[in-house]
Amino acid sequence: MKSYISALICMFGLLLFATACNNDVFIDAPDISEDLSATIEGDGGSAEFAITTKNLEYISLDVFSENRKFCTYYNTSGEIIDRDSPASEVYKIVFDNDFTKIEIIKKGKKLFFTSISNTWAKCDWTIRLDYGYTVKFINVTVLQGKPMELLDIVYGDIETSEYTKIGVDRILMENGSTMDLTTEVYPYIQTSAEILVKPTDPNSWIRAERFDMPVPVYDGNGWKMEVKNILPGTSYRYHRPDQMMEVTIEVPAKSVVRVRTDIDYAKVEARGTMFFLNPVLDRQLTAYIICTSSYPIHYDLHIDEEPLK
Repeated sequence: MKSYISALICMFGLLLFATACNNDVFIDAPDISEDLSATIEGDGGSAEFAITTKNLEYISLDVFSENRKFCTYYNTSGEIIDRDSPASEVYKIVFDNDFTKIEIIKKGKKLFFTSISNTWAKCDWTIRLDYGYTVKFINVTVLQGKPMELLDIVYGDIETSEYTKIGVDRILMENGSTMDLTTEVYPYIQTSAEILVKPTDPNSWIRAERFDMPVPVYDGNGWKMEVKNILPGTSYRYHRPDQMMEVTIEVPAKSVVRVRTDIDYAKVEARGTMFFLNPVLDRQLTAYIICTSSYPIHYDLHIDEEPLK
């Protein structure tokens, strides 16, 4: 009987010891919800997250190194502090550039994420919480708010010129019969008018946006400014009204005819400045462009005939 009681006491002691060890391991685990994500509006949208501050060593906005220059950390006194300051000293994190502004505020065991302005289509943000034993991430998707407004485009001197493309279309025709053959070719079928708005900065943000903007367009008699929907860095093409114009040629009996089409183009080139406004932050910015526009104005058919072998 004594042996049985001793065994029970021993087992009870082991159970208490195991429970104590288990508490020692997990007692500091952060009591945070597993769903640390939200989707908010771009202009004025906000989200609230419950966190634990126990053993929270660092808090940071997880951004690429080139974007860290737009990120500022503040303490409760409103003073700027270092990015690597302890989490206990961080009160607010602000990301602010001409296109986007967000604020993250830590109040006790809550984080408040606010998007003040977002001109992009959509932005995904990550807040990193470094604890002594783990790392947690808060993910926030910010939808597009009011986009950048194109206020004006000012062009400088416009240069006009002409050039020729040789062999835009090459056709080989064989007539093995004993009778002449009449057929049609389409001199302008392989051509198009082309407008290229190219930012002088190869990494300019305007390459990712479409704009309704005035560009030089040829109307058959000369150049004029006309509004087109342009994606900078990508060619905008349009056709002549007589794109499918036919020209009749003769292929003599027992012969081979080689047809080459050369096209003369009119061309203009102009440097310009685009002026933009972030309507929420009331900030203006500029982008510099080179606009090149060309239009097929004349064709030459070169016909070479040789006997059929």
